[in-house]
Amino acid sequence: MLTVRKSHLKRAAAIALLLSLTALAVVGVTSAAGTGVTILTPPIKVEEVYIERGGLPWHTIGELLGTFPVYDGNQPITFTWDPYPFAPGVNGSYRVSLWQNTTPFGPAATWVER
Repeated sequence: MLTVRKSHLKRAAAIALLLSLTALAVVGVTSAAGTGVTILTPPIKVEEVYIERGGLPWHTIGELLGTFPVYDGNQPITFTWDPYPFAPGVNGSYRVSLWQNTTPFGPAATWVER
């Protein structure tokens, strides 16, 4: 069990966002449903992630954010994506960014680019 304190919420939520994009883990290859993104780095484990909200020394059902693959944040995470079909003769570019849901328990997601 992994406990996320408020001081770790920002990093944990960003990682949880990245990991929530992943839909399926098969032999170290994880795919993000509908996005064409594939994480090639195998996770080191799968863990329940809780966010402390009630101030109690134990976790409650309402504090469970979800179950996510865990990656070593000190190591690179390698991923790939489906190429965009630029028109012939047109130069294109990609912008890769991380989006964080800052209200994971709210009625609606609040997405912030990090």
